[in-house]
Amino acid sequence: MKLEYIADGSPYCPLIRLYEFTDIETAGLRTKVAELAQGSSISIALHDLNFVTPIDDCELVLIVADDDQGILASDSDSLFMCMLSQKTWEQIAGLIESFSKSGGLSGYQWLDETSDISLLLSPDGSW
Repeated sequence: MKLEYIADGSPYCPLIRLYEFTDIETAGLRTKVAELAQGSSISIALHDLNFVTPIDDCELVLIVADDDQGILASDSDSLFMCMLSQKTWEQIAGLIESFSKSGGLSGYQWLDETSDISLLLSPDGSW
């Protein structure tokens, strides 16, 4: 699974996309997001997971927050924080689940569009 920040080049930018993944990798992502939804984790450094390959040093930390703030940029050009409530993480886990089933899906899924930076899940990277 590749993790990449795209600043411009499309009306949908800026965005962070997760792409070129296997069923096993999306199942792993769903498991981690479910941990946020259940409260067993309060943050997950997505870029540190063994099945995630950051492109251009992109770093994304998933964080449980009291309210949905979406993806926020840090002082670094490559570090981002996605701050969402447990309820929203639960919804995102459900969206990811369809991609982790055998055969997956074609197309893409916007996982979060709360802030100016959206989060995209796409098997082939397109949207």
